[in-house]
Amino acid sequence: MACAQTGSGKTIMFLLPAINDLLARKGLLSGASHRGKTVNPGALVLAPTRELAVQIFEESKKLCAGTGLKSVCVYGGDSTKSQAEKLYSGSDLIIATPGRLQMFIERGAVSLRDVSFLVVDEADRMLDMGFEPQLRFILRRLGGAKRTNVMCSATFPEDIQYLAANFLDEDYFFVSVGRVGSTTELIKQQLIWAEDNEKDAALLRLLDERSKVDKRTLIFSNTKERAQALVQLLKRRRFNAEEIHGDRTQAEREKALRKFKSGQTPILVATDLASRGLDVTGIDHVIQYDAPKDSDSYTHRIGRTGRGGERGTATAFMNVRQKGTAASVLRQLKEVGQSPPNWLIGMAHMAQREHDVLVNKNVGSREIEEQFEFGGQDFRKTAKKGTWGAQKDLRFTDFDEKAYEASSVTDEEPDDGAIKDGLESEDLNDVFEDEEISDEEIRRLAIDKYKRPRPSDELMKALKSSGYQLRREPAVKIERMLLGRSKKLFYEYMAMFPPEVIETNSSRFKESTGNLKKVCCVCQTKRLPAIPRSFVSKM
Repeated sequence: MACAQTGSGKTIMFLLPAINDLLARKGLLSGASHRGKTVNPGALVLAPTRELAVQIFEESKKLCAGTGLKSVCVYGGDSTKSQAEKLYSGSDLIIATPGRLQMFIERGAVSLRDVSFLVVDEADRMLDMGFEPQLRFILRRLGGAKRTNVMCSATFPEDIQYLAANFLDEDYFFVSVGRVGSTTELIKQQLIWAEDNEKDAALLRLLDERSKVDKRTLIFSNTKERAQALVQLLKRRRFNAEEIHGDRTQAEREKALRKFKSGQTPILVATDLASRGLDVTGIDHVIQYDAPKDSDSYTHRIGRTGRGGERGTATAFMNVRQKGTAASVLRQLKEVGQSPPNWLIGMAHMAQREHDVLVNKNVGSREIEEQFEFGGQDFRKTAKKGTWGAQKDLRFTDFDEKAYEASSVTDEEPDDGAIKDGLESEDLNDVFEDEEISDEEIRRLAIDKYKRPRPSDELMKALKSSGYQLRREPAVKIERMLLGRSKKLFYEYMAMFPPEVIETNSSRFKESTGNLKKVCCVCQTKRLPAIPRSFVSKM
């Protein structure tokens, strides 16, 4: 069982011993059988996607050159007739996707009785894509001879450990290189706060800034529709871009990859179809336009750059929708010694407290898991509750669905006063005359002379003493003012508080309440002792 960071050389790690094993047994194998008879390979590599299978095949051809050994690649989406021709022409080593290999086995074209070296690459991805039935079908067809089994994965979650216990010997070797489920220090990670309607502008600005630096840029989106729209946008702005996703034919995808690898097309937009196993030399920049649904996918995506000892840059657009996994991203940045933005720290603190509230309320573990995953919040669930649910969706598209789910489980509609109190958070500019208060001024005044965050009343005094004239006394706490101004600014403010002094107001989550005040008043803060300078300096 080999777990290693993306780009660390797992492919050659299993190909070299597989080919060495084949050479040692050469003459005993009948893999290169003639037309019409069953093919009996000596080594088998299983991969979850066509792209990964082709990549492994290309590497195997280099290593088999001059040895007399022949490798063949079979995968779905291509002609079975042409693949059968290749199998019969010589197949000491087969690289295959599970579904297509199962089909050839069922037709009697392939027998696994002589396989002495078996590899399951990207095992976590294999399970994620639902290939466990095909995988177990293939494993049951293996012969009883002595065999080396290898599993490779960049992560080692519980389901992979369970599969390893069934697939490998009880005393199997576990090899871990670097931090399992993490990335390498060679990748510079940067996070950009971008609301959904700001992403296009942020992407174009980023590409303009780095056009002279990046030779190849890989952009990830979560849907094929988004990928198509992004390519159209980029082409309108005279960027040369291609796309790969499930709606494109295999020939179209391979052509797009060839153009990207050659540098003819410097920008490739992809769905998660290509997030694992895509091994293109010299990808300078990976941009996650859409955040992935889990932290493992985040790791694999950014691992497309910084491969083979080269340096790379990975950029991710984030906003409050990714609050649930802010802690995971924060941990990854710290593991590789990179400084996180202040808003990420605050968002991670708040998410942890809200998570604890849900646990204390005995909310089901699966419900909590679904809420606290990358982009996992479903903002349209309450629309089925009728007009009020649909209106509420529109008003709270930036908030975590769990935070306002309570009002969707009752027919009671909140009164007008509750709606007004809950929705109309005051911006700081609303309570001061003449001048607009900048975010930078708020940041400066939000910390007192003892290097600690000010409570609301102290901040008001500090603002007045700085020459700002009050139009009226503000009716809400500083937290709500900041939330009304900018969620990013709100999380930057919350980053000044150590996690243990942030109290999520559990009464705001009671299912019996029928109003929306609980959404805007997301926290209370205690009066704090002085915060260490080292903590403040990180801001």
